[in-house]
Amino acid sequence: MSLAEKFPALTKTVDKDGTVSWYSFGKLHRAGGPAVERKNGDRVWYRNGKIHRDGGPAVENADGTQKWYQNGQLHRDEGPSITYSNGNREWHQHGKLHREDGPAIMHADGTAIWFQHDKRHREDGPAIEHPDGRGNEYWLEGERATAAAVWQRMENAYRNGTERMISVNKPLHLSHRMLFGW
Repeated sequence: MSLAEKFPALTKTVDKDGTVSWYSFGKLHRAGGPAVERKNGDRVWYRNGKIHRDGGPAVENADGTQKWYQNGQLHRDEGPSITYSNGNREWHQHGKLHREDGPAIMHADGTAIWFQHDKRHREDGPAIEHPDGRGNEYWLEGERATAAAVWQRMENAYRNGTERMISVNKPLHLSHRMLFGW
């Protein structure tokens, strides 16, 4: 009788391509290490069949890309949930592109894209910013908007006393006087 037959909770397999996988009661799982190790160097942590790792990236690719997962969803509270080997970064909360204090996608070339709850959204400037300022796009709650609509929303919030501290990373090349006459 094999060890796997005696203890079905602990199973190690090696595929034809050299991938080593660890199972517990039929689900990918390994305490203290990656549950999947590929021959190319990729490593993936699982807990009870879901991609998951506490205190570190759950996916470490051989090229240097790192992905943070909690309970099968891209998620990280402090910092980007994905750091690509080319320098691009993404922030996710519970599987959705989301970041409160800055862009949810940062490209290595300086392009910044704001998301809230998986929708392009930014209330204090363009939701897509290019380093040279050309082709910037304004979005509110997943809908394409004009710069004037974004600034009108800010003005309404200010007049209603519901404004919040606004932090603009770069000047918008539009003045309030141009948009509202003040």
